[in-house]
Amino acid sequence: MIDRISTSRVFFTHNAKRLVYEAVEVAEADGTYFDRREALESVRKVCIDAADGYSSMYQDVMRGNKTEIDAINGAIVEQAKLYGVAVPYNSLIVDLMYAIESAYKYNQQDKT
Repeated sequence: MIDRISTSRVFFTHNAKRLVYEAVEVAEADGTYFDRREALESVRKVCIDAADGYSSMYQDVMRGNKTEIDAINGAIVEQAKLYGVAVPYNSLIVDLMYAIESAYKYNQQDKT
């Protein structure tokens, strides 16, 4: 059985790394340079420091509010288009969040 810690490690290793690296690639295409390992370490530290909390996007989803996906991963996707940088993981996250947000109306119907 995979426990909470193992699950978060699996996600971080296989998904967050790719999301961060894609963001770094887009920043580099725009002329801003980051050390990939430092950027990833910063994200890892935030995940560890906030391990018992909930992200603002999660809280938005739980409340049925529009998330800030456009301002975060959506901005990466839009900049990537300008520079021809492939960002499949960020694109997927944006599409998944749009799908979740579009399901709000169905959740509201179930409550009535």
